[in-house]
Amino acid sequence: MKEIEVKILNVNKKEIEKKLLALGAEKNFDDNIDAIYYSIPQKKEKKKKTALRLRQKGNIVELTYKHRTKTKCVKICDEYEVKVSDFEEMKKILKSLDYKIKTEIKKHRTSYHINNVHFELDTYPNEPTLLEIEASNIKTIEKYVKLLSYTMKDAKGWSYAEILNYYKCECKKKK
Repeated sequence: MKEIEVKILNVNKKEIEKKLLALGAEKNFDDNIDAIYYSIPQKKEKKKKTALRLRQKGNIVELTYKHRTKTKCVKICDEYEVKVSDFEEMKKILKSLDYKIKTEIKKHRTSYHINNVHFELDTYPNEPTLLEIEASNIKTIEKYVKLLSYTMKDAKGWSYAEILNYYKCECKKKK
């Protein structure tokens, strides 16, 4: 499956939710997410832009492999995802296969959807809320970016690591 998405940083959650509801979006998730990203045992992992993630989203546990294929202002990945029954057992399996934990992430996510377009409002500890828009094509993403009063200049095709790096740089600028 192709994952095509953008992130818009520093959004006002209540304002975005109001706009989404006015557009006819339905809320379909509002809970915490725990995710673990693993180092993939290959020499050129960074050059290949890959990620292996184990995630618990409410009662749902997923194991996902992503390979970034294109990035400008939109993040495009080949994504392969399976549901697994037990977060802790899957952690043990990955550990026994010698996968090393690279990053652990906790966040609160509120999700909405309109047709096949997904909107995720993610709030990480000590960081402003961001909006992720995922759709099957760039044109649809551009449409909803505009409907939510943003431009594609506001949209970032960044990974979580790139977002963290951005906030670290912003904090240094303020000092």
